[in-house]
Amino acid sequence: MLIYFTDITTGNSVALNPEHVVAVFEATEGEHKDKTVISIVTGGTLITDESQLDVVGKINGELN
Repeated sequence: MLIYFTDITTGNSVALNPEHVVAVFEATEGEHKDKTVISIVTGGTLITDESQLDVVGKINGELN
């Protein structure tokens, strides 16, 4: 199952496989400070406007 998030940089919808997510955290500096960052196995990241709690909730909902 893929989960959709919105990329803050492009505004495009991005589908992620929740099994490939390594970490979810809030950026603490830079232009995306306080935005939620989703890190994936390949070393890539997705920055979204959704709250960290919402992102983790979506991911956990698909993994259970």
